[in-house]
Amino acid sequence: MDRLRVDNRNSWIIAGLAILLPGLGHYYRGIFDKALFIVSSFLFHIALAYTLLHVFVIEQPLTIAFLILSLPYHYFYAIFNGLQTLDDDYYYRKSWIKIVLSILLLVLTVVLLLPLSNTYAFKLQIIYHYPMFVLLSIVMYVATHLKRRRSAYILVGRITVAALLTLLAVLLWLQSVAPIQWVQWGYITPIVFLLELIALAIYLYWFNRTTTFRPDYWGVFVLIILSSSTYFVMQYSDYPSKILQSFHAPAANKEQLDVSDGFRYELAPIKLPGDASGKIQFRSLNGYVEIIRDDVEELTLYPILYVNTEDEEQALEVKQQSYIDVNFDNGILMQSQLPLYNLNRYPRMDVKIVIPNDYELTEGMSIKLEHGALHIDGIAVLDKLNIESNSAAINAYDITGDVEVSSKQGNIFMKNINGSVAVQSKKGIVTLINPLDDVQATALNGSLHVITNKVAGDWTLTATVGNIVVKLPEKAHYLLGAKVSFGKISSDSIVEENTKHYETTVGSAIYTIYMYASNYILIE
Repeated sequence: MDRLRVDNRNSWIIAGLAILLPGLGHYYRGIFDKALFIVSSFLFHIALAYTLLHVFVIEQPLTIAFLILSLPYHYFYAIFNGLQTLDDDYYYRKSWIKIVLSILLLVLTVVLLLPLSNTYAFKLQIIYHYPMFVLLSIVMYVATHLKRRRSAYILVGRITVAALLTLLAVLLWLQSVAPIQWVQWGYITPIVFLLELIALAIYLYWFNRTTTFRPDYWGVFVLIILSSSTYFVMQYSDYPSKILQSFHAPAANKEQLDVSDGFRYELAPIKLPGDASGKIQFRSLNGYVEIIRDDVEELTLYPILYVNTEDEEQALEVKQQSYIDVNFDNGILMQSQLPLYNLNRYPRMDVKIVIPNDYELTEGMSIKLEHGALHIDGIAVLDKLNIESNSAAINAYDITGDVEVSSKQGNIFMKNINGSVAVQSKKGIVTLINPLDDVQATALNGSLHVITNKVAGDWTLTATVGNIVVKLPEKAHYLLGAKVSFGKISSDSIVEENTKHYETTVGSAIYTIYMYASNYILIE
């Protein structure tokens, strides 16, 4: 890359195409295999970044650091090398290896973008091993380019770069078993130089005994950038966690919405026919929703309306336009209908739903809340209880059946759920007490707390930006694996400080518990 021409019209076309999509400049010059390789590599990195942001977020900070370095480099190389192709002395040899690698990268790109749940584990492996593959790819390139074309000099520094980057890749591969001890790198240096001398001797013997040597400043620069990035990301990761903590937004909680001002109206109860059947669906725009079982004959709704205004005439007008719409076309669909008043205000409608004790929820129940809070207690569903919240606190007690909860903002509290639990919260604290089946809980921006006196299922707990606190029984049967990126794992059985990966087996390991947190994990 020591010659560059930007003195003609083709130069601007190549640069413009490379900016539009790295690799198009090489395609314009007729170097199709290299163009395909650059395009496929760039698309793979875009898909990887998209997957990290929408699925795993910051679960692999080192992968994010390498992506930050790799994506701009695609533009730099595509523009710079594309302009070099205009040089009369430019030489390029076609390679089928680039075509094979391009196809492989395109396949991986498609896999990363497929929205299929059964590809989750494979995506995780791609993300986890990406830094190691980057390092080994550089090693392969360096090892096959120890000499510049038409030069008799061996770039001896590239052997050092290849050896150290290989060592770094191996250490990253083994970090789940043995965390990297950076202070011990000095003991490995003599071994690296010994391997370098052996490789150099073999190279000279097979190729040219009279070859002289020169340093490789670019190779050393790449080594410094990659090794220092790895060191700072993994060694000083407590600082990013503090920055990430600052992005925590206050979660919607029931206490913040308890006060009701203005006019209060108890609307007429709504009783559903006894022969009504199908999946129960309830949609609330703004207000508290309470769902319980009781000794009643019919499924009954008790709505209470609050209008926060001093004008009684306006409040009465809002009352006349507020109601609960019930539809039986597809199961039982109940929706609160609230009008806007004072330009952008909605009244609040609290609804108490009482389900008869002998009423069977054979087709499950679906609840969707925009703002407010939900309290659900003592419900048994044969299919699934699905709860979706935009900004609401969710409290569920003594539920029988599978429960699936999705919340954009709000704290989630669940106790004594006799069924599988799947929870995803974007902002808020998730608390689970005595889950009695499989658990899959993800807090994208908040903490996870799980307390149980019995482990009766497989758990996957993820606090992407937050902490995990788990209290487990002493007598149980499970295999536990825990990992943190920016903090440490604390437990009575852990002796080492700053532990970032921990595994243990309790009993006969019937169940599996996996935990990941960005900051810290506390196991009691």
